[in-house]
Amino acid sequence: MGKVCPLAERGLGRGAMKSQFGLAHSLCSTQSAGGFNGQSVGGWLVGLNGQHWGEDFRICNGTHSIGSGYKSNICLTHPDVSVRHAEISIESGAVSLHDLGGRDGLLVNGQQITSAQLLDGDEIGIGAARFIFRTALRMEPGYKPTLRPRPASSTFRNEAPKRVCLGWLVGLYGPYAGQDFRLVSGDNEFGSERDLELTLVDSKLAQRSGYFAVASGECVLIQGNGTNPTRRPLLDSDEVQIGSHSFFVKIL
Repeated sequence: MGKVCPLAERGLGRGAMKSQFGLAHSLCSTQSAGGFNGQSVGGWLVGLNGQHWGEDFRICNGTHSIGSGYKSNICLTHPDVSVRHAEISIESGAVSLHDLGGRDGLLVNGQQITSAQLLDGDEIGIGAARFIFRTALRMEPGYKPTLRPRPASSTFRNEAPKRVCLGWLVGLYGPYAGQDFRLVSGDNEFGSERDLELTLVDSKLAQRSGYFAVASGECVLIQGNGTNPTRRPLLDSDEVQIGSHSFFVKIL
């Protein structure tokens, strides 16, 4: 991770990159990505099974198509997803999902729907593919949505466990306002050095200033180097200051 992919800057997930360019099956950094046409991020779909397990797809304000077609805003490579399967819209914080007649239908929390309003933590079924919806709106610190169990990677692939998306940092003010930085399982280093998981342009930051230690449902901010770094456990929607920049954290 660390390098920004041009398609990530346009708000497209890794599935779109694979289907269009045959890229390797790896996460693409969201750092420095402002979403569709520079809009603020409004939420994410996170894969729960199959090819997209542990991957996040950014959703910004407006209406975005979901399907297997290469022109889809959210391009999915799952074989049961139709070319134009569904649409997801965010307007003034309200999120809606609409079926476009995709084969095998559209589910929200196990119920077949043609149109539905989404809430934080809802499970979405697009064909046989399953996703969790997370809103980028700030909730009360410690807020916990109803999240579905995530499968082990070995259920779907005979490969070494991959680093999966377990949360995000969302900019509050200044040059990073409304932008998201993916937090993946394991240690996410931050600082001013290039090619870190979270590289920030900030003269107040050391090249390597610390890291976010992320596991399922847990995130700890470790700041400083040497023998006495500070440790701060974080809750969903907590605000954190990194150098000159303020963010809030979203934790799956």
